[in-house]
Amino acid sequence: MKRISFLVIFFMACSAALFSQQPIKFLDIDWGTSGEKLVSIMQEKGFSVFYADGEKSIDCKGPLAGGIGDITLDLYKNQFYEAMIILDTYIPVKEIASILADKYGPPTSSYDDYMLSLYVWDFLEKGKLSISKSSNLLILEYVDGGISVQKKRDELSGL
Repeated sequence: MKRISFLVIFFMACSAALFSQQPIKFLDIDWGTSGEKLVSIMQEKGFSVFYADGEKSIDCKGPLAGGIGDITLDLYKNQFYEAMIILDTYIPVKEIASILADKYGPPTSSYDDYMLSLYVWDFLEKGKLSISKSSNLLILEYVDGGISVQKKRDELSGL
């Protein structure tokens, strides 16, 4: 009986820690920010914006994580919901994963071998973060937990 009580308390504590966590953000930009505001924010942060369709996506390039990042910010109904970064850096993927683990806790899943490294933090409705590296290409992807779900629902309703 003591074992069951301990497991229930442990599970509740873990659940509380997981669900009390703040939503992930990309460069401290709020999910749902408009395309026009995103362009302004990225320029203020020192990024060059070279493509901006305020309704669908914004492409920019600039200093990020000790290297240069090519970033695509995706919008749905003019609301920011996803950032994909292709990073040119010499920082090893395991070190980046360690930095993110310090901030977000251990990844919910990971895979690492000589051909591919993949680390994923999935916070369900609060968002998702993944890092993948194959050969010399390092990709980080941040996805919100609300607008992306609505986008998927809208896409599926059209089937």
